[in-house]
Amino acid sequence: TDQTAIVSGVFTKVTFATERYDLTGAFASSTYTPQTIGTHHITAQVDWTATADQDVLILEIRLNGASYRDTYVQASGTGQCAVRIDADVDTAATTDTIEIYARQTSGVNKTIAGADTDTWFMAHLVGRIT
Repeated sequence: TDQTAIVSGVFTKVTFATERYDLTGAFASSTYTPQTIGTHHITAQVDWTATADQDVLILEIRLNGASYRDTYVQASGTGQCAVRIDADVDTAATTDTIEIYARQTSGVNKTIAGADTDTWFMAHLVGRIT
């Protein structure tokens, strides 16, 4: 399902409708709770269904609600535009949470494509901290 009415200039939590596999039950309500202290590799993509030329599209990884890493693209032309982010995130507690937020600066509401081939999230443990 598309995520509609993404307000310009406001960070909005991205929702991921499909879960392909989750062996430890760490992903629920579009929030990843790693359950293991360590370094986790996070990759996410958001596909905006329509952009205007020069729209700035920002994607952010949040750890426990605070910005951890972000990236952006500036649209060139109009049409669909994807933004992808990758980062190694260090967690310090088994209850830490990781979420993806998106922001756009078009001046009007926009839509994030809901298909799991367009907008998606992946995470895996790189190494434990003991």
